[in-house]
Amino acid sequence: MDPSRRFEPSGRAGEPEGQSPEYSTLFVVWPEAEAPLQEEVRLALVAAYGSLDVIEELDAGDDLLWGVTWRVPADGDRPETDYLVWAEPRGDLGDDFLRQALGAGAEYEAAKASRWLIGVETRLNLRCPQASFQQQLQFSREVAVPGLVAVYDDNAVVVRSGHEIHDLCACDVPPRASTLYAIHVVEGTGGLWLHTHGLLRTGLPDLDLLGIPTQLADDAHELLNAIVDALLAGIEPDPSGRLDLGEGLGLRLLPLGDAVGLFPPDIAGGSNDRSGQMADHGGDRLIVLDARRDLAPLDTLFQVGAEGTLYKSRGETERQRSLSVSRWGTFGQLFAMNRQGTEWSFHVKLAYDQQAAGTREHLWFEVLGLRPGRVHGRLMNRPVDVPGLRAGQELWQPLERLTDWLIVTPHGNFDPEVAPALLQEPL
Repeated sequence: MDPSRRFEPSGRAGEPEGQSPEYSTLFVVWPEAEAPLQEEVRLALVAAYGSLDVIEELDAGDDLLWGVTWRVPADGDRPETDYLVWAEPRGDLGDDFLRQALGAGAEYEAAKASRWLIGVETRLNLRCPQASFQQQLQFSREVAVPGLVAVYDDNAVVVRSGHEIHDLCACDVPPRASTLYAIHVVEGTGGLWLHTHGLLRTGLPDLDLLGIPTQLADDAHELLNAIVDALLAGIEPDPSGRLDLGEGLGLRLLPLGDAVGLFPPDIAGGSNDRSGQMADHGGDRLIVLDARRDLAPLDTLFQVGAEGTLYKSRGETERQRSLSVSRWGTFGQLFAMNRQGTEWSFHVKLAYDQQAAGTREHLWFEVLGLRPGRVHGRLMNRPVDVPGLRAGQELWQPLERLTDWLIVTPHGNFDPEVAPALLQEPL
């Protein structure tokens, strides 16, 4: 399912400055038996954006009902953007794949009954790929005239529910970088193979971890996310491929062609998994290795599991803080609903100036109570350089210190990015 290789509009020649060389492609599930009409989609977009310019019309074909490139005008922080939009049969987007992502609820039933998809394709702005992707999601939401039930992300190879898309669109803070890609996990000979799909549209190569013990899977996810955060922030490996993500947390990133031969060919993710039906796992990829040895970075992963501090860019720290503040009302609602008689626990991360000039320390508290503008909590960490605080101490603190929060439930952990779903579908 790759329309950019099925048909190539003449306007795509060259790569505009600041835009990704890889197109970002989404498929909106059309939850009606009747085929979507180009005019009804156009009218919905005009209602949302005020005006549209037609850049190019595509000729209909066997699996192309209609297609057009529309230009959305600039508005405030939103730049002028071209979107290729087309309608096609649902084809190979199978029911089992939809059910795995959507569960067995109403969204799945509507998606299962669908016969049509609307493709939405654009190039992301490399200077702000997260905001650019959020704008593509917002455009896709408007395309879903009968209602948004699901969107298939062809780059990341994931399906997102309509509820999730609405949450991502409604927030005034761009989504976290991991929204732009997915980490796929394959079990096989020699351990787990973790690899990303979707990073190429951000201008970065995809990443692979091979030979990972099952018990380190969560730490491997965290490590890959930290590598992406560093690369998006402009932190580049040195000529040898070395990248440092924190004190004692060094590793190497080597091109697939140089590194895959370091592993047995039959290991999960080895050379046997890079051809035939798995050919899309080749190309522009980096394999993550130990800083000194031609092996998986197990020493680094063990340090991550032992609460090693991974790199986080200033941009991501500020985005996270803004999102935590923006969705503090969600935290407060869920705290009031679930603080007593449940196995839920509520946590906030607060920032403090260290004695060393120009640095801040971020500490986690278990929340015991809330008041307007204040939070009562029990300190969970041992402060490194914050005088007057000690682990286990209970105190009231101003919300101005808030940088993150987390809700822990028997069904999983929910941060500001995903916690709104708890209000829509209580566990």
